Amino acid sequence: MSEHYDNIDVNGDGQADDVTVTHHEDGSQQMDVDTDGDGVTDMVARDVDGDGVADHVAYDLDSDGQLDTVVSDTDGDGTADRVAADTNSDGRTDAVAYDSNQDGQLDAAVQDTDYDGTADTVLV
Repeated sequence: MSEHYDNIDVNGDGQADDVTVTHHEDGSQQMDVDTDGDGVTDMVARDVDGDGVADHVAYDLDSDGQLDTVVSDTDGDGTADRVAADTNSDGRTDAVAYDSNQDGQLDAAVQDTDYDGTADTVLV
């Protein structure tokens, strides 16, 4: 079942965004948001466990029509503990930051700086 809303300002810019919320039989939900009115989804939020809190949120940060950054709460504690990004718009993740010790802070990162598909920079 899907519900459509056109009077919610999801991104806080003062303009109403086009929002579709889909409820799945397993209790999970997905919210697709068009923040600029061009008919293309700019953000997708997924609540995979049905607790009402988004577990993964994907963004199109460079407005190219591709969702290029994903923020995730992988352990379900309500705090984002992983960010993955496609920094050069080639469709592949080339930078990931994560909470390596589960203290609520992103404290480690890997990046493919030469975009060959292999992580070559690690920051801890």
